[in-house]
Amino acid sequence: MQEIIQVQGVSYIYNQGREDQVLALEDITLNIAEGEFLAVLGHNGSGKSTLARLLNALLNPSSGRILVDDLSTGNPDNLWKIRQNAGMVFQNPDNQIVATTVEEDVAFGPENLGLPSREIRKRVDESLKRVGIGELSKRPPHFLSGGQKQKVAIAGVLSMRPRCLILDEPTALLDPEGRREVLQTVRDLNREEKITVVYITHFMEEAVAADRIVVMEQGKIVMEGPPRKIFPQVDKLRSLGLDVPQVTELARLLKREEGFQDLPEDILETEELVNFLCSSR
Repeated sequence: MQEIIQVQGVSYIYNQGREDQVLALEDITLNIAEGEFLAVLGHNGSGKSTLARLLNALLNPSSGRILVDDLSTGNPDNLWKIRQNAGMVFQNPDNQIVATTVEEDVAFGPENLGLPSREIRKRVDESLKRVGIGELSKRPPHFLSGGQKQKVAIAGVLSMRPRCLILDEPTALLDPEGRREVLQTVRDLNREEKITVVYITHFMEEAVAADRIVVMEQGKIVMEGPPRKIFPQVDKLRSLGLDVPQVTELARLLKREEGFQDLPEDILETEELVNFLCSSR
């Protein structure tokens, strides 16, 4: 499968050359395939948000290089094209919303591309429909819920027709219902539209949706693999300050303390556990 993002031996130092410099990333190598859903986990300060900003060329590597669709993020001439190909969605949607109505906000990016009015109208309508908020097009963003605002931010990125979405803890400020709505939107875009997703989160249940998980610690990748390989490693994850999905922990306890010896430890969803327990009766 073709790689849309290549991270090649990348390190990043904040305040480089000063006494208070901080090594945020150290010798990171990571390839992301086109159409992949990659989740990035790690506690605060592990380097995951720095990685996100490097992928979108908001920061430049201190060493190594990053290619987005074969374009180097270190070349200033590539920045506009890179940010079209790899759209960024931040934790707080209010920091990304710039207009007084939803449709005007979504139109902001295409307008800056200098596109004809008819094409802008088409992109706005399509993007709002893709995230399921077409009926909110005339609403002022400040009247919307947190989850709806985040969908507006995602629609604004989609209107640029990116091949990759980079989301930096997009549900951190949302209630459980808002988190479910945003995650479902992202999953649909990945599965139905084949948009590559890099999803940074500290909610373990959200990472279950990914094809692959990368776990970061002190600026390095310390674990990598599909969710069914990563989450059964409960002790290792907890040593890194992370948890596991509740249903995975429950399956582990049932296996170790209640005698369900045949119960797999890589169960990730409630329905899987229920089906197993019902079939074992």
